[in-house]
Amino acid sequence: MPMPRDVYDWTPRRPAVTTTTVDAMARAGVQTLYLQSSRPGTATLIDPPRLRALVDRAHRRGMKVVLWYLPTHTDEERDARHLRAAAGERVDGIGIDIEATDVRAVTERNRRAVRLVARLNQVTSKPLVAITPSPTGLAQYAPKDWWPDYPFAALRPHVDAVATMTYWSYRTGKVEAGAYAASDVRLAREAARDPRLPVHVIGSPTTTADVRSMGRAVRSTGAAGGSLYDWVSTPSGLRAPLRDLRR
Repeated sequence: MPMPRDVYDWTPRRPAVTTTTVDAMARAGVQTLYLQSSRPGTATLIDPPRLRALVDRAHRRGMKVVLWYLPTHTDEERDARHLRAAAGERVDGIGIDIEATDVRAVTERNRRAVRLVARLNQVTSKPLVAITPSPTGLAQYAPKDWWPDYPFAALRPHVDAVATMTYWSYRTGKVEAGAYAASDVRLAREAARDPRLPVHVIGSPTTTADVRSMGRAVRSTGAAGGSLYDWVSTPSGLRAPLRDLRR
């Protein structure tokens, strides 16, 4: 039951997430905290003292911490520096949010994304998580020229797990949360050519019925876990259903 967080919520400009918030997360049953460590236009770590205070509090409360970063792939060395900085912290894993399309040529974008993750894998023993667009969204909803041939298979040798952005609330028409989540797990494994690929489902904070349905899909598919993006925007009433995903 992880809860992702981005820099807009914990950095000084908008400190909606503090060490007290981490305590509330622990009481709610959160087991893993995903924290965005920086952005491409910032220092390699934003406000290290504040970041480390959140990490330390989460660890003291028995939670694991994954730092994540969204590379643009336009400056490979910059992206590598940011990820190496995150990997140098006392955390339990690193997430690479692979969704930026700043590099317009898809073949080159894929090449740079895979090369970045492979380089990181060579310099850290920490588990790596590829945070990816929804495979179902790519197949059914995204424009065909947006990201065809997303590199699930090429990424697989370099990552320990995949976390899919299964945001059913982004879709028009009738979308059943559990079916959408199950489809993402299945398609991610098929695309990665690994039927045992650990897949974590990141869902939308919509309704209790949706969250429970997502949870059933996570369990029935043998997915690695599930969460909602994100803590601040998730109504408190949706936290109880997430407890069913605790392991």
